[in-house]
Amino acid sequence: MQKKNFKTEIDHLDIYDGKALVVVLGECTFGKAPDPDHVIRYPDASQETVRKIGELDLTLMRPGVWLLVSSEVVRQQFEQVRLIQKHLAFCYVKFVWFPQQDTSTPDPLGLGEDKGPLAYMAYQNNKLDNLPNLLTRPRSKVLENSIPKCPVLLLAPGPSLNGLLPYIKQLNERFVTLCLSRTLRFCKEHDITPDVVVQLDTHGEQQNFYPEDMDLSQSWLLALSCVPARKYINRFAGVFWIDTFEPGAFKDRYEIRNSWLSSLIPLLGAAELFRPSRLLMAGSDLAYTDTSRTYFNGGQADSGQKQTLTDVQALSAVNWHHFSVRLSNGNIGKTCLQLFVTAYEAETIISGMTQNQNTACYNITPSGILDPAVLEPANPSDFIQQPLLDRAVLHKAMKRASMVYDLPDAGLIKRSLPEQLQQAEAMLRQADALSTSADANILAGNPLLSAGKLISHLHPVPDDQTQLHLSRKILERYRDLLQKNINLFRLNDWSLRGKTVEILCFPDETDSFASALKARFPQGKWNFNHTWSVDSAAIENQLPASRLPKFLHANPVTLISRRYAQAADYLLPLLPARTTLVLEEVFEQPWPGKTD
Repeated sequence: MQKKNFKTEIDHLDIYDGKALVVVLGECTFGKAPDPDHVIRYPDASQETVRKIGELDLTLMRPGVWLLVSSEVVRQQFEQVRLIQKHLAFCYVKFVWFPQQDTSTPDPLGLGEDKGPLAYMAYQNNKLDNLPNLLTRPRSKVLENSIPKCPVLLLAPGPSLNGLLPYIKQLNERFVTLCLSRTLRFCKEHDITPDVVVQLDTHGEQQNFYPEDMDLSQSWLLALSCVPARKYINRFAGVFWIDTFEPGAFKDRYEIRNSWLSSLIPLLGAAELFRPSRLLMAGSDLAYTDTSRTYFNGGQADSGQKQTLTDVQALSAVNWHHFSVRLSNGNIGKTCLQLFVTAYEAETIISGMTQNQNTACYNITPSGILDPAVLEPANPSDFIQQPLLDRAVLHKAMKRASMVYDLPDAGLIKRSLPEQLQQAEAMLRQADALSTSADANILAGNPLLSAGKLISHLHPVPDDQTQLHLSRKILERYRDLLQKNINLFRLNDWSLRGKTVEILCFPDETDSFASALKARFPQGKWNFNHTWSVDSAAIENQLPASRLPKFLHANPVTLISRRYAQAADYLLPLLPARTTLVLEEVFEQPWPGKTD
């Protein structure tokens, strides 16, 4: 991982790395003059300077950005200098540093480094796993102007969220409540039901933030199409996708406000869908304390440190590491560059909501770094006398919106799967060849290893052989998910055309499966087979175990009950055919067949 190369100096730059772009405000000096091509000078921090810096070519920032500012300019124009600093840090972190990481972070300006051709693979697997829902659930676009205007309470996972406890139930009764997966535990512990859960993070550990014993049947999920949603998606009242997962399969491209910097940004995008007259934000600290050293909910809300930072100290502190920052309540906290620039992006969005939607925006746990001039500090007790929210009307409108929407072109998606499967199998053969090679140079930096970059970026592995093993496992999952979706499309096509699909189950399961299949696939035809029967007289449609390999090979798709799959687990994983689907798993998802 490349270290963030952002730096702020006052009056004098002594040591220079010879690479970074240096933006100079006012009269400053250098210990050793850098190449003039790396320096851009401005006489002050005027509005004109702000405008010009806003128009800078971001490709200049690829090697890093250093801000050099004179103490005289700081003294006279601190707020303007701070704005410039936020903007430069935001441009560098969002469009240069983050895209350089070993993940599938978007790189819209092409300023990141080559992360390898398969670095997206873990994300792609999540999309394939979600495909039955992506084909049947709407994008959040359908909520625009189709739900009533409602005031919004936004619950972010900052440590100050605990300061909301005396008021949370009363506020929840009066505001549409939006949260993230990381604030679900807070909601459960304090007996409130969020109306909307926004899920942007695509890493698999996110599934652990959904409490298993929490009722989400009155909540709606707004999620990125490649989130790891398999374990929790069916627990919600409904799902809206916040992006267009396959642009070519839709007539248009759509997403709510999105940012790979932080889930706070799509949370604000979700709030905009409700066109709120009031927006209350809680837990949006984007800062933490020395004692907690953690941002997420559960840390201390306020360090109690009453010392101050001078303007010069506040500016020069902003570097790539953790640094001190002024909190909106006047105390001193800690933050890092990612949270610092997230605050800048959030402030920009909140300002737009105030100007364009006439939304009054309040910070009701004001111990973070969001600008109080943008997000007015307020006490939660000021809002507990607001009118009660008619949730029945709201949820009825959301349910109605979820029933009328444009579906993607499923045929286009279906046609793309076989070619992807061939590519996956070819890559696995390459991985097999690599695993037997004794030449370490062949393995080092091989493009196939990039399949595991997202995982190894978050969970570093010790050597290339381990990386190859990890990549191979991810490629195997990619292949299996592709084959599973090919099977699902085949099941869908055959059931619509009335072609007979073979089923392997036990005799005592036949009646219940036949009834469920008729309801789900009215035009489908089914042939039930069994192998092991407790009733020795049950010989009709009995399939000897010895014939299983040939039987499965002969059928392009076969449905198997979970019990049957468990009974045959000594054999099925050993067979080369991957054309089976577990019946119960088909019923657990909305496609193929009838949908709600």
